[in-house]
Amino acid sequence: MQRLLLLIALAALYPAAPANAKTYTPTELQALVRAGRYPEQGDVTKTVVDRSYAACIIALESMVDAIHPNYPTATIASTSLLRTEKVWTNDAALTVTCDAVRNKIIITRSPYL
Repeated sequence: MQRLLLLIALAALYPAAPANAKTYTPTELQALVRAGRYPEQGDVTKTVVDRSYAACIIALESMVDAIHPNYPTATIASTSLLRTEKVWTNDAALTVTCDAVRNKIIITRSPYL
């Protein structure tokens, strides 16, 4: 249920990519990330939401588990106080951070150029 709420929140926070935005298929993204050639990214939008660290981690892991079979993901940081995952989707790269000190979830989105 928390995964569904997080995915709905992400969809509501970020409108569809502009018509001129670059998009990739899951197969293209997997190949690019595997080769270390990441898509060029545009301006970053950032959203911060109150969320306990434990609830954030559960939602983050559920989201990554749902996305990972098709799209590339990477753990950027994983400590007892901070966890950051990067996810490449069709039209943008997302980073989702769980912050235990501030009890926040921080979501950034960068569309591809």
